[in-house]
Amino acid sequence: MSDLFVAIVSAVVGAAVGSGLTTLAATIRWRRVQVRAHRARWLEPEESLVDPPASGFLPVDFPVDGATAGANLHVKIVNRSTRDVEVTHVWLATDPVRELDLSRFALPVRIRPDETHEVWFPIGKLPADAPLERLATVRLSTGKTIRSRPNDTVPPFGSVARAQG
Repeated sequence: MSDLFVAIVSAVVGAAVGSGLTTLAATIRWRRVQVRAHRARWLEPEESLVDPPASGFLPVDFPVDGATAGANLHVKIVNRSTRDVEVTHVWLATDPVRELDLSRFALPVRIRPDETHEVWFPIGKLPADAPLERLATVRLSTGKTIRSRPNDTVPPFGSVARAQG
């Protein structure tokens, strides 16, 4: 609430000197972070669909024989702001809460503007009909929490940049 108040005051004061809209837009945009989630499963390098072989992922409903790994929920964090953001926590807001495996993913992580970071949760023991794509939650170093939305723009297969797991 106080960020909105500061943005409004900045806009009003800035308007007096002719730059109110620019100030308002800059104040609001610098904290824009998107969190998107989709279900996928890993392939072993020898089952890769690309050459040279690479460990990649497929959507869970993609019909391929030989997908040996279980289903995962991939959580993509995108920094659309003009400043670095720091992610301190990632969890699934299920009952009970499912925290990210910190032995596989190093947190906190700093994400520069226009960069992404991706983590994933094994979901084999969670209900298949749970709306997991909307339950991934990210906390920034500012204390702000952001809930995920489904990622509808996932390619049929691919790999994860800077994968840690």
